[in-house]
Amino acid sequence: MSDEMEVIQDVIKQADVRYISFMGDIQRYDLAILSHEQNEEEKLVLDLQDNRFAKIELANLYDEGYLEHALNFSQMEAEELRTFIKSYL
Repeated sequence: MSDEMEVIQDVIKQADVRYISFMGDIQRYDLAILSHEQNEEEKLVLDLQDNRFAKIELANLYDEGYLEHALNFSQMEAEELRTFIKSYL
């Protein structure tokens, strides 16, 4: 194997970033929500406190265990986030 890695894809896209902080019943959430015009239904949600992220859209928002696994949230934290974030998707 050579010392150089083969680049598979290198794409630059303009994205909109929305920063949202809110206090839930369990904890405070600090999020960055990224979207771009190529797929406006899908958002990249970054948990700025724990440096985790998930691609979220309405179609997978309620998938069992998805947010819990991707963001390392408890079931109660994930449900609190689902309730809040659905209006931003």
